[in-house]
Amino acid sequence: MIDLEEKCGLPILLNGEVIKGKEGFELPEPDFRRLEDFRKVLMPGSELAGPEIAYSMFRGVGFPEGLKKLGERNLRYDITVALDGTIGQEYIKTVGHYHPFKVRTKVTFPEIYEVIFGKAHYLIQKVEDAKVVDYKIIEANPGDKVLIPPGYGHITINPGTETLVMANVTDSTFKSIYKPLEKLSGGCIYELLGGEFVKNKNYEIPFEPKISQPEEFQSKFDIDSAKPLYQQVVENPEKFDLLVNPEKYFQ
Repeated sequence: MIDLEEKCGLPILLNGEVIKGKEGFELPEPDFRRLEDFRKVLMPGSELAGPEIAYSMFRGVGFPEGLKKLGERNLRYDITVALDGTIGQEYIKTVGHYHPFKVRTKVTFPEIYEVIFGKAHYLIQKVEDAKVVDYKIIEANPGDKVLIPPGYGHITINPGTETLVMANVTDSTFKSIYKPLEKLSGGCIYELLGGEFVKNKNYEIPFEPKISQPEEFQSKFDIDSAKPLYQQVVENPEKFDLLVNPEKYFQ
């Protein structure tokens, strides 16, 4: 049993592939991504083989007073638990999605992620008509925070040998968009067992994959890089206005 409270800011324990709250703290019921959910986003020719449940998503996590504060600002704090291992030839990943435009703006919603336990590769991509305008593979370790900027789709990959536990903070009012990634068989890059990167031939892309470190964005928005994301968003939710009103912060 691994105590995640110091990194997470919430009284949560990791038991192998499962998280649970300490006594007196309850997690919401999770949603699951099952093996069948990956059929349209795997590398073509890859066998649909792997764990029946690849990852679990706990949406709206927090103490009642924290949930109330976040709800007043249309913010939501989630936790995702992704297994290590593979589906087909690929490391276990999220199915991936894009965010919609905020109504009456030309800006899509951003999102902030934080690794609590394990290691993550965040594939972020900006695409126009199957042509990749920009993409990055960002490696994040416990405590690292990653900004998904407006205009980017994203997929999280677990390239490690441990369960990946990560948190995210996002606007609570929009629905994620999955169809574009399903149409093109996933993201522009596949990461296979052993760390090999393979180009998705459905995209027009300059194939120069490399691992990047998380970009410094916290100072611009007065977010503490060393403090758990949950504590910050509950104590100072106004600092996360960029997630709700991105048109004020991004051009």
